[in-house]
Amino acid sequence: SALAKQDYPVDKLEIIIADDRSTDKTWECIKNYTNQFPHFSGVRITELSDNMSPKKNALSRAIQLSSGDIIISTDADCLVPETWTSSMVSLFEKNTGIVVGYSEIDQSQKSFLCHYQAVDFLALMSANAGSLGWRNAWSGSGQNLAYRRSDFDRIKGFTPVAHQVSGDDMYLVQSIAKKHTATFNTSKEGFVKTSPVLSIKQYLNQRIRWASNARKLANQNIFFLFFLFSAFLCNTSLFLGFFSPSMFSFLPVLLGIKIFFDALVIQAGSTKFNTPVNILTFIVWSLFQP
Repeated sequence: SALAKQDYPVDKLEIIIADDRSTDKTWECIKNYTNQFPHFSGVRITELSDNMSPKKNALSRAIQLSSGDIIISTDADCLVPETWTSSMVSLFEKNTGIVVGYSEIDQSQKSFLCHYQAVDFLALMSANAGSLGWRNAWSGSGQNLAYRRSDFDRIKGFTPVAHQVSGDDMYLVQSIAKKHTATFNTSKEGFVKTSPVLSIKQYLNQRIRWASNARKLANQNIFFLFFLFSAFLCNTSLFLGFFSPSMFSFLPVLLGIKIFFDALVIQAGSTKFNTPVNILTFIVWSLFQP
C-alpha cells in the first residue's frame, strides 16, 4: 500500500484507518498493518451512531484518536501516491486553514459510464480549483482534503451537520475558509485516484445525494448560491425550448453556448491536471449535465 510508503518522516506521521461496520476482512487487514507499522492504528465501528451519520461518525472517531496538527483524509477506494502527504502538507502556510486536493476517476475500465464520470468529476474539480483561485471556497472532495485540527475543533467538528448523509467535504471547506485561507493543490504529487461507480443507478443516487447537501450548504456562500441559481436558469431555458415554439428556434444557439462554455472549463481542467477526456463522452455529458 502507498500509505505505508509515504515519503513523509515516519516520526511525524500517524495513519488511522476507520473500519465502518465492514462485513469482509477489512479489520484483519488493518490489524496486519498496525502490527507491521508502529505509526498505523485503526478504529473499529460496529454499530450505527444515533447522533451522527455513518461517514461523519467514522471520520470523527478517527480524528479523536489523532494527535497531529494537520489532518489529511481520503477514502478506502482511493489510490494515493507515495508523495501524497508531503505534497499536501507543503502548502500549509501561517494562515492556511484547508488544502483541497485533486481527485480523478480511474479510467482503466474503459467503459462509457466510467469516462462519463471522469468528465463529470473533472468539471467539479475544475470548478473548485477555479473558485479557490478567485479566493472563494465552494467545495472539495473528502477523497483528498487536508486541514488543521485546531480549525476542525473550532467549528465543532461535524456536529452542525451531524445528520446529513454526505456533504462533509463542502461543509469543511466553506466553514474553515471563513476564517483562514483555502488553497488548491495542483501538484501531481498530491493527486488521488478513485474508483467509478459501476451502474447508472449508483451514479444517479450518488449525484442526488451530493445535490441534496449542496442545496443545504449553498446558503453559507452567496457566490456558490449564485452559481447554482445561474445553472438552474440556463437549464430551465433549455428545457422550455423544447415546448415553446417561440424559443425552439433559439435552442441550437443555447445548446451551442452551453457546450462552448462547458468545453472551456473541461479543456482548462484537462490541461491543468493532465486528465484525458473522450470528446464524444464530453458532448454527451454537456448535453445531459444540469
